[in-house]
Amino acid sequence: MPLRDYQKDAVRAYFAGIRDRNKVKVVELPTGTGKTWVGVAVAACLMEAGQTVLWVCKSRRLLRQAAGEFARYFPEYAGRVRWLDSKRCPGRLLRGGLVFTTLQSWHRRRHRLPDTISPAANPAVVWDEVHWAFHKSIGRSFREVYRRQVPILGLSATPMASNWAEVIYRKTPEDFFGTVLATPEFEHVETGVVWTPDVRRDEFTSDSLRVLAADGGRNALVVGKVVELLTTGRAKSILSSWPRLRTMFHDPRSPHRCDAVRVAGSPAGPPPAPGTGSAGDGPAVRRRVVPAPDRPAPRV
Repeated sequence: MPLRDYQKDAVRAYFAGIRDRNKVKVVELPTGTGKTWVGVAVAACLMEAGQTVLWVCKSRRLLRQAAGEFARYFPEYAGRVRWLDSKRCPGRLLRGGLVFTTLQSWHRRRHRLPDTISPAANPAVVWDEVHWAFHKSIGRSFREVYRRQVPILGLSATPMASNWAEVIYRKTPEDFFGTVLATPEFEHVETGVVWTPDVRRDEFTSDSLRVLAADGGRNALVVGKVVELLTTGRAKSILSSWPRLRTMFHDPRSPHRCDAVRVAGSPAGPPPAPGTGSAGDGPAVRRRVVPAPDRPAPRV
């Protein structure tokens, strides 16, 4: 499986502390930098050693994404993959298999789990989007069943603070700008809003976020700036050409067929025609809108 150097470092960090089971071991990487690949690589290594792996996440969409990556790089393990939910029975689970489930499905079946993924069988756990529900009852229930019993790898893009979790490997978005991630340009929008939110466990409370959601004037200013950026200049040139480019890139007969598109060039002006961009065009540029309050206050 082709891993980048930082992904290899994250895998090594997990295995270096695999015997310490007092806390959930968290790998923290920004969205788009391949957290799932780290989890897939860890799961494959454990399965090769005969370990059963339980992969949990908050949604079936993310589970399908992880299962797809696993099947792509480790097709030889296809017969050892199972799903645990209300519709599909996992069947006979052999030791050394991989079981996918949402946290919700696990919670519904926690009192009648297959023996091979019960804590007594000593499986390993990959907990994707570990920050989600970690401090809620469903997350507490899950971690207290497995913590101290089995090794748990947590994957997240969201910084989290907990006495029950330890970040063993961390990279910030700034570490990847201009290489793995596009370099952002920030557009400040003067909204005139001063926001003084309540914070609990390092997160804004729901009530504080609802205050912003209910401010129609502020939201109209932000949306207006987004529309402006998407309908002028370079962004407009790219979007207007997208139907033709999509056909060219997705056509299996096309010599330009690819799975992803990276736009290179300066922030102003139209993008270069396919095949004409120079090596010196520089990293991709992505605009991000950040409302700026009139006086010091948390950035919205």
